[in-house]
Amino acid sequence: MNRLLFFVFFTSSIFIGSAQDKTKDEILQLIADDTCKCIATSDVKAKKTMKEKELALGVCLIKSYGVRKKESSYFKKNPQVDFEALGEEVGVLMVGTCGEDFMALFNEEELGEYIEDYADDSSQLSYTRGNVLSLDVTLVSMENNIVSSITMTDDFDKSHTFVIINEFDGANQLKKSNFGKQFYVEYQELDIYDLSEKRYVKKKVLKSINKQ
Repeated sequence: MNRLLFFVFFTSSIFIGSAQDKTKDEILQLIADDTCKCIATSDVKAKKTMKEKELALGVCLIKSYGVRKKESSYFKKNPQVDFEALGEEVGVLMVGTCGEDFMALFNEEELGEYIEDYADDSSQLSYTRGNVLSLDVTLVSMENNIVSSITMTDDFDKSHTFVIINEFDGANQLKKSNFGKQFYVEYQELDIYDLSEKRYVKKKVLKSINKQ
């Protein structure tokens, strides 16, 4: 009997634990929902300056993040959070969740500034030297879809796909006549949402390429 009770308790714990584990996207949406509720019930609208409103929104967001991060193993594995980037992602979701209330926080001039700042910050990724990795690889193929990419193989015949989302050094060397040629590649690994896998996965983002 005791063994049966232990088994029931153990399997229930596993089920509850797995049921609580949400994806990063799900957590971001929940934070957006929470922040929408927060601005509807708090005094954010009463704030006079753009800075005061942004700070009040930030407090709402951080409070929600403190609660919601416990529901996803993603944030346990990635405890270092860039709250500015997080705020931008949540802000986009808020437009779809409570767009009217969110936009009502700002006057026309402030809204223009907010959109302009977001566009400037999001226009291209910034790379830090410490995060740059490198490989000696051979160019195999190129794909020019909505997001362009190149496929290369290393000395062990392992295939590597590099996505292209920004300008990079050596772009003029990417041509069919260089298929089969060796290159020294610099790249950065970033978490990018993969629709086929329905989760964030690490992708190699091309930074520079030079023929050897």
